[in-house]
Amino acid sequence: MDKRASVRDVISFLCRKDMLPNKRYLVVFLLLSTVSEHSDPLLETFSIFRQELKGIEQILCICENENAFTCWKDLIKARYGIDISGRCIYQLSFAEIDGTILSLLSENRKACRFLPCGGGSKVLLEKKVEGSLSALDVLCVNQCEGGNGDMATIEENFYKGGKVSWWNFFFSEQPGCTPFIKRDKFDFIVNTVIPDLRSWRKSRSFNLQHVTGCGGTTLAKHILWNLKNDFRCAVLKDHHSDMAATAVQVVKLLTFGYNELPPQIPVLLMIDGFVDTDMVSDLQQCIEQQCVKAKIQSTSPK
Repeated sequence: MDKRASVRDVISFLCRKDMLPNKRYLVVFLLLSTVSEHSDPLLETFSIFRQELKGIEQILCICENENAFTCWKDLIKARYGIDISGRCIYQLSFAEIDGTILSLLSENRKACRFLPCGGGSKVLLEKKVEGSLSALDVLCVNQCEGGNGDMATIEENFYKGGKVSWWNFFFSEQPGCTPFIKRDKFDFIVNTVIPDLRSWRKSRSFNLQHVTGCGGTTLAKHILWNLKNDFRCAVLKDHHSDMAATAVQVVKLLTFGYNELPPQIPVLLMIDGFVDTDMVSDLQQCIEQQCVKAKIQSTSPK
């Protein structure tokens, strides 16, 4: 039996309805190099899967770069008359693809932490990397999932005047729970101020002026929680931290997982307790200097 027949037999066996239920699985072609020859075995394998699955709806092609995607698309178009563009991913790094796939599994969402990368993709925030961001309390897209926070104790502490925690927002989103009350200016900041800031090329800041104990910190954290899928959010743990070292960590959070590609979404950093606004300006300047060193374009998507 030649190799082609052997491959076809294996694929036919795997695609049997009594082996794998129809429409319940996905065949992924991972193209780590450019496929440019009509005689390439991968192209024939694609054809066999297409025939067995009666279409390409259950096929996904992940290409290393745009050139690999273009060659693959053109080969399939020329040989089979099919446009595979809608079934291909080529604009994400492999770290983003890996993180996005991992985040789809509930057990991973409970055991791991993920950062947003733009366009709904995610990247796994490794413990070693998070440990290196010691000045920042990083807010992940799956914050609190899989944790064991005591709802009654945490809520009682908050309503008695304690500081708000991420758990308060997490609990408020669970079925049967009361949504977290939006404080004054919440919608204005989320829908007007933040989008306006994103239109600027450089790092920007805005101040929430509030009287101690009147909910300013709670409002700021609620905004971060609401935007954790659109920004890489973090809270500065100690405003006495070294500015230059903090800037390095902020830029590391910004660029993590992109593998030399331009960052797609900005960092939203909350700084609580700064009395002197000049200190905020100093940190801002350090961040911009670090971006220049890292050769990062500061434009963020609108």
